[in-house]
Amino acid sequence: MKKSTTLTLALLLASLDFGVSASTSMGKVISCWVHNTQDNSFIFMVDGQKERPACASFGSPHGRYAVDMNTDKGRLIASAIMAAKASASVVYVHGKGTCELYSDSEDVYHVAVH
Repeated sequence: MKKSTTLTLALLLASLDFGVSASTSMGKVISCWVHNTQDNSFIFMVDGQKERPACASFGSPHGRYAVDMNTDKGRLIASAIMAAKASASVVYVHGKGTCELYSDSEDVYHVAVH
C-alpha cells in the first residue's frame, strides 16, 4: 500500500504546473540569425507568439526562440525554420518554458512547418 501511495503522489506532483509557462506560436518566421559565439545558437522570431515565459524578455509583441546548433536536433530545427522563411510557410513552434541556451530567448521543444 505504501508503494502505491508513493507512486500516486509522485505522478500527481509530476503532473502539476509549477508556474513555468511555455509559449506557442503559429505564424510566419519574421527573422532568423546565428550567433557565432561560444554557444553557437540559432535565434528566430515567429508571428503570433503567446504565453512566453518571463525569462523570454526580448522583443514585443514577438519574442524569440533559440536552438543549439551544436546538436543534430538544433540543426534540423534551424533547417526547417530557414526553409519556412524562404517559402513563406506557416510554422507552429512550442517552447520549453526555459531560456537556458540564450538568456532572453525561449528554448524550442518542437517545430512543425505547414
